[in-house]
Amino acid sequence: MLAPLLLLVAAAQAYQTPTTSGAPTRHSTTGAATTEVAVTVDSTRGEVKVTVGPLHFDPIPPGFNTGHEMPTIRTPMFRWEWPVDGWIRGFRLTLRDAHGEPLSRDLMHFILVNFSRRQLVHRGAERLMGAARETEDVDFPASLGIGVPMSRGMQLGLYAKRHYETPEPLDSVYIEVAFPWTPLTATPRLADAVPFYVDAYLTVGALNEFDVPPGRSEQSRVFSVPAGGRLWGVAGHLHRYGAELRLEDAATGRVLATLAATQDAEGRITRLERRVFGLRSEVRLEASHPYRLVGAYRNPTDSTLHQFAMAHMVGLFLPDDPREVPRLDLSDPIVQTDIASLAREGAVAEQKMDDRR
Repeated sequence: MLAPLLLLVAAAQAYQTPTTSGAPTRHSTTGAATTEVAVTVDSTRGEVKVTVGPLHFDPIPPGFNTGHEMPTIRTPMFRWEWPVDGWIRGFRLTLRDAHGEPLSRDLMHFILVNFSRRQLVHRGAERLMGAARETEDVDFPASLGIGVPMSRGMQLGLYAKRHYETPEPLDSVYIEVAFPWTPLTATPRLADAVPFYVDAYLTVGALNEFDVPPGRSEQSRVFSVPAGGRLWGVAGHLHRYGAELRLEDAATGRVLATLAATQDAEGRITRLERRVFGLRSEVRLEASHPYRLVGAYRNPTDSTLHQFAMAHMVGLFLPDDPREVPRLDLSDPIVQTDIASLAREGAVAEQKMDDRR
């Protein structure tokens, strides 16, 4: 998934502030050693790093069909508090083994959730970052003048899903996410950007995956934004056989952005375009105006692929007035359903169609 999308004051040396007690946040996971979340702030590099691990993934669980179906295991939601005020300007994600050697990111995909802020488009907790096989790291300099504002004490959480392309277990895996960070004391101040995330098939609290019939097909959603502003850039997420994502003006039919997918010989997505419009972006979104996200697929088989596909567009949005972006309303039943679905504990086994990353 995206991706999204983003973005010392204290001492010159790095320090660890994952919880109010100063000790790493610990999570117990079934059949594995305790997993810790360690958060460090490096004032010299201007970087906040989050490390989650060790994680252990057993072999394919009994009862999974190892033929057409490909099982996926989801970790618990690992939570911590954001340690400093300022702006983030992207992310760099690394998967490592117990010896510190990098592992392929193809093994998993990741979602980072901000439980302290609402999404721009959908009513739910903000999806601050997502990364899958086709996702590139994002790291733009402070000189560009924008960032995603973050406040000390914000409640964040990260979970991962492992795709079982092979039956072997994975032991002592560590997830590292490094955020380029600018402190609140910086001058001039950075312009506030917010993550832009739209799902063409959003089903809050349930699977957001849709059927793909043979041949070319499209899944779309009409949406609006609560505040006017400009898109700084967009990326996206599709599954196997995905062809493109399009952002359209639903009133006029004008195409605002197209992201084309590159596939390998088996139809797996190896790259999905991303577009950077910049600070003088011509791609404006007006408050309450209808827009449409379209996800296009080309299914070369003779069968409908059930609960097979996703179509997400993610990016950065610069509101004209950040105060017009709604706050997270914890009394909203839709928000409550969203948070409850994110908070489920344990390594939940979910059976998924083959190669749907």
